[in-house]
Amino acid sequence: MSAYALALILLAAFIHVIPHAAIRRATDRTAFIWAMLAATCVVYLPVAIVGRMPSMRGWMYIAASAVVEVLYMSAVGRMYAHGELAVAYPIARGSAPLFLLIPSIVFLHERPAPAGIAGILLIAAGVYFLGLAAPLREIPFATVAWALTAGMFTATYTAIDRQGVRVVEPMLYIYLVLLVSVVFYTPLALRQSGWPAMRGVLAAMPLRVLLAGITTPLAYALVLIAMRSGALASYAGAVREASVLVAFAVGVLALGEKVTPARILMVHVLASAEPSTDSASAGSSS
Repeated sequence: MSAYALALILLAAFIHVIPHAAIRRATDRTAFIWAMLAATCVVYLPVAIVGRMPSMRGWMYIAASAVVEVLYMSAVGRMYAHGELAVAYPIARGSAPLFLLIPSIVFLHERPAPAGIAGILLIAAGVYFLGLAAPLREIPFATVAWALTAGMFTATYTAIDRQGVRVVEPMLYIYLVLLVSVVFYTPLALRQSGWPAMRGVLAAMPLRVLLAGITTPLAYALVLIAMRSGALASYAGAVREASVLVAFAVGVLALGEKVTPARILMVHVLASAEPSTDSASAGSSS
């Protein structure tokens, strides 16, 4: 992986936490996620206006990714209904590289180097046990189940998007994915929350919705650009887990979540476990 791609993915890791923290704080998370996606579609509309519309093949990737995105957003809303940011987020992010590793090799024909695979496994183990560092009896089963589900969907759409950005410009691709996602998500939001609640979120917290809407596609667009430049999906998914460090800090400092010596230790382990650019580069197929 090049230094350029690594820098993009690390920047994305910081940005990625912002919408998750906003979703965690929301009272009606389904309505907030809908408002966030709607804000994204409005703010980034110029991307679609100036962009070149995709081919039929591109639309197939977009539609497939949008379906998985809706499932992912639903899982995220559920996991934060049951668990804290500093617990649920690490489990979801830590499991994603493991879910992604096999599809990346089998379906995307990537060939990660042994050192790269070891780095992925270390990161996955670090972020997973960071979330489980709290006593197990304090973590609801639903938190772990929904976080693992979110991790599985993250791996799924990452594998789809790795192919999609080869035929569609990254920023336009993610915009269209989110545009189709809000179309698919709207009936779900209407059924679970209702229009008054959805409209109420926009009226009650416009700045929070706007910030989440701006950062949602920005974080992932940076990852897609990095993958289009040659970064393997498996490595990209692993390096993104640096966002766990940010989520841990936000959960503790901004949301008042508990900090324990075990969690602090796992943060240190995670920080030292990230694979180097050199080892990642060894497995690049570009």
